Amino acid sequence: MFTTPPTLNHLSRAYFELGLIGARAVGEKKKWPYSPKSKEELLVLTAEMSRFDPRLFDILVEFLFFHWMELNPQTLRNSIRTMPSPQVFGVIGSFLEPCFDDREVIYFFEYLMRDYHPVPPQLFFCLLYAPGSRAMQKASFEPLQEYLSWGFLARERPIIHSLQRMELGHFSPQARHNIISRLVARSGQISLADYLETLNHTLSRQQALLDLKDFTGLKIKGKGRGSVWVKK
Repeated sequence: MFTTPPTLNHLSRAYFELGLIGARAVGEKKKWPYSPKSKEELLVLTAEMSRFDPRLFDILVEFLFFHWMELNPQTLRNSIRTMPSPQVFGVIGSFLEPCFDDREVIYFFEYLMRDYHPVPPQLFFCLLYAPGSRAMQKASFEPLQEYLSWGFLARERPIIHSLQRMELGHFSPQARHNIISRLVARSGQISLADYLETLNHTLSRQQALLDLKDFTGLKIKGKGRGSVWVKK
């Protein structure tokens, strides 16, 4: 179904088509070489395209947050089989499942991803980072757990624009270790506030303190809110 990187016109058409089915997206009806026959086929096509556009990935995550129950899981699973990267839906599920108390969401994505496995380690977003750039290094060494669970490397956090703006995703323990290493290497010390800010406050204050206390080679200097961790 999808064989080449999307052009700007293709992405604009993707936004347009998603807007027609209720997604929070605005695009234009540009020409493209695709003719999805159902809502499910459109989602599969645009999910593959989203590896070239973080904003499109945001739109899909938000759409599925609000509309997953309207989809035919069998039709969607059959369409997913045509994807070069079916694990994209595994990533979406990893972001969404913690948002719901209803286990039906978990069952939904488990059904979609049954018999699929994580990909070999690779960047989730294609052609997004300049080779060797700082952004690429951060994606490679400090990825969000939701991407990493399926073999992908990326830091971009999807956003749900509901009554309150909700950013999804969290860093794995290894990614947090690498973040501490980077911050200490930069200035020789790290404060709790700096660490939490770098993590976009995705971690509790208590867990952040434990991360710093457990990091080999650091010791605390000072007391209270002005304390920092420095190299031993």
